[in-house]
Amino acid sequence: VRFHQKNYETEPEVAQILGAKKYTWTSEFIMPQKRDPFGPHYREILPHVLVAPGSFKMDEYNGNAESWEAFGSWYYEMGKGTRMLPNAAKAEIESLVSGLSDEEDIVRVLYQHVQQKNRYVSIQLGIGGWKPFPAEFVYENSYGDCKALTNYMQALLEHVGIKAEPVLIRASGVPALIEEFPSNQFNHVILKVTLSNGEEIWLECTSKYLPINNLGDGESITALLITENGGEIIETPTVDANKNMLQHAFVFNLNEDGSANLDANIATAGVLQSRTLHRLLSISEREQLEWLERSIPVNNRKVESYDFSTLTESPVEAKYSYQAKLGNYSNSSSKRLFVPINKMNEWTLFVPEEEDRTQAIEFSYPFSEVDSTIFVIPEKYAVEFMPESSTRESSFGEFNLQFEKIDDRTYLYRRFMAINQPTIEAENYQELKNFLDALRKADAQQMVLVKTESE
Repeated sequence: VRFHQKNYETEPEVAQILGAKKYTWTSEFIMPQKRDPFGPHYREILPHVLVAPGSFKMDEYNGNAESWEAFGSWYYEMGKGTRMLPNAAKAEIESLVSGLSDEEDIVRVLYQHVQQKNRYVSIQLGIGGWKPFPAEFVYENSYGDCKALTNYMQALLEHVGIKAEPVLIRASGVPALIEEFPSNQFNHVILKVTLSNGEEIWLECTSKYLPINNLGDGESITALLITENGGEIIETPTVDANKNMLQHAFVFNLNEDGSANLDANIATAGVLQSRTLHRLLSISEREQLEWLERSIPVNNRKVESYDFSTLTESPVEAKYSYQAKLGNYSNSSSKRLFVPINKMNEWTLFVPEEEDRTQAIEFSYPFSEVDSTIFVIPEKYAVEFMPESSTRESSFGEFNLQFEKIDDRTYLYRRFMAINQPTIEAENYQELKNFLDALRKADAQQMVLVKTESE
């Protein structure tokens, strides 16, 4: 038996009972602890002990977790003999890749085939929580859990001569893998493909929507690669703020009564692309429209047209567009319009004042937002006040706001913000608060238009 303890200073008492060791951990007078806003996972805060066997047996498979190499060998052995394809499956995939010579194209075609034909169903009876269903089962039944679907995709690639290996991960990377404690710390498996030229392709085989090389929440985390030589600690592909991007392109035609006609184009990339695809492709067209209506932060709004057909056009971003009538976008008086410059993507997150912050701040992932907004003002109106451009940089992020006059009726507003690192140490909390407060204040600004001619 092996154990790992954290935030727990007392060593266990060890006693011999009937030829076996008994470990006893005793704690008393432990005060409750509060997780600070945006604080780390509870396992990083609370005292805890993890216990794992050194040697073990599940079903007929003997395992050893004294090292990651040994643990990976046990998992590898369970996969042996599970990737035999029936002749019908072989003929099917050979037909799919017929005429293709580029290995990346072959991977993409087979991956899309697996996504279209199969669905995710988690059935874990007996050793089924670890041993994948045979590839033949998935082919005949068109479903499987993460292990089964990944194993099936691996079988298809092996049949066409492309190397692929499973990778065990902790989905979302929370809590983080404890590298010094080889043990079962995983709840998901993905696939790493290596082309003959050495290029790597990553596949999330449980998703019906993600393109190749988009792992959703499985990016930028420590994982265990399963090879014929055992387990090997690796890092999944790192995605920075520039790849986890939300992009807006808005055109507002402002009207004298405070209403506006909006033309919007939205694109999301990286983890945000993953979330967009899973949210919108899994629901009906009516539900898509309802979701879109709810996403517009204006009370009196009506979507007049929309297009979600472009969601999967690009392998690196999910795109959609819509046109809407916003009934009360601007506040109006007899002579003036007060126009919010960023009502559609206004930063509203408020972090409270904390003088004695002790816990790190954890964002789920680095991300960025890029907004381009054109305002077309009504005839007989002029800009009386335009917010100033501003820039702010910090150790963890930045934002930049710029205003530009295109002509007398057309003005361009550009906004960029990024959180470049997902973990911010406690001593930088006040800096983070000041940064986000400044961003909220900047986003809440208004452009003032004044009527130039009386009617």
